[in-house]
Amino acid sequence: MVTGSTLTLGFPAVKGREVTAVFDGGDVTSDSGVLLLRQADRRLELTRTLADAVCDGREARKVEHPLLEMLRARVYGIALGYEDCNDFDRLAGDPGFKTACDLLPTGVGDLASQPTLSRFENGLTRADLFRMGEALARTAVGRLPGGTERIVIDVDPTDDPCHGQQEFEFFNGYYDCHCYLSLMEGHYNPRYIISNRADEDDSASVGWHAVGNGANPHHPHSSAEGGGDGRRNKAEIMTARRQPRT
Repeated sequence: MVTGSTLTLGFPAVKGREVTAVFDGGDVTSDSGVLLLRQADRRLELTRTLADAVCDGREARKVEHPLLEMLRARVYGIALGYEDCNDFDRLAGDPGFKTACDLLPTGVGDLASQPTLSRFENGLTRADLFRMGEALARTAVGRLPGGTERIVIDVDPTDDPCHGQQEFEFFNGYYDCHCYLSLMEGHYNPRYIISNRADEDDSASVGWHAVGNGANPHHPHSSAEGGGDGRRNKAEIMTARRQPRT
């Protein structure tokens, strides 16, 4: 029995160059773009900021997967088109995703499984989501140039069609499909999702509260204006707009 050798296959030469297939590639990922995404996240510190906004009520000595690791796995997965937690039946052991979430690409220890990620998502409270919304708004507004005097927030929903019986999905007559109605708040060109829950009024007030109350120290004297259709003329949003800066 031959051990410690690598199988090679030789092919006909091409323009005088030798062509050889070598099977020593080791662990391979088809999602190397997640490493670029991790670099952008490291620069913005977005996932860490969001994780700090969540209260982790688990018993520390029994925790196998830190909250930040699970949040990064879900955010990176969604950004790369893996919207369902079921995708982590495979991605949990992907060396690219593991590296992006600060785990060694090989060896013992994978990312959280689908059931664990689902419990994490469903365990977030209304207060957690509100704090995450504020943190997201602060991060987005913080990317504006220094000395910005006027911030215009545009509020509008957009459909995210669902397939099957997913939680919190409803039939929408306007879009004629079962979907999430994600509320988008944008300032100038950047756009970011504040919430994909059914209750949009609380979500819309997040942006006003974060921007209008001086949550961003880079623009303490900026004014906040907003635009949206008639459905945004609700008491919750108007209250958030009228609150004085603190």
